[in-house]
Amino acid sequence: MEEGNSSFKFSGKKTKSDLAKLQEEHDEKMAAIKELKKKREEMKLQLSKENISEEKKETFRKLTEKYKKMNDEYNSLLG
Repeated sequence: MEEGNSSFKFSGKKTKSDLAKLQEEHDEKMAAIKELKKKREEMKLQLSKENISEEKKETFRKLTEKYKKMNDEYNSLLG
């Protein structure tokens, strides 16, 4: 029985470590999502104010795609 208990304790520590890693990854992705969302909103505002070059519009589209991808990854971590 003691072996089973020590194995369980080790497994528990590993799980805590895994959870800590997942939490850190989650926090990093949340920060990246916030930053991308901010950039996206800034770009959206600029586009609405003036006639922007096609290059800047393409940059906006890429930022939007990246934001959506990271948001999907975040939601899959939660789900």
